Amino acid sequence: MKSVTSTIIRASAGSGETRALVRHMVRLLALKEKPQSIVALTFTRKAAGEFFSRLLQQLAQFAEHPDEVKDYLVEFAGDTRADWLRRLRLVLGSMDRLRL
Repeated sequence: MKSVTSTIIRASAGSGETRALVRHMVRLLALKEKPQSIVALTFTRKAAGEFFSRLLQQLAQFAEHPDEVKDYLVEFAGDTRADWLRRLRLVLGSMDRLRL
């Protein structure tokens, strides 16, 4: 049985919570977590939409420029364009099962 890991990011509006959530989800995806097994909660649909938009933008950025990963998640600096593109496609293909 796989262990469940939880992380709570508490932050008030305007304090960088979306950036922290995106970074954490990108890291989980790089660790090969399935997108539909990750739950990300926020208080409004607008915030959830912003989070999802930024997540897609970050994955697309790394798929286009994998060399930029070293400044964001150093432990995944060796991942290739194909690795990041696969993660982006995985998230897009799981959109109907995401819990945001």
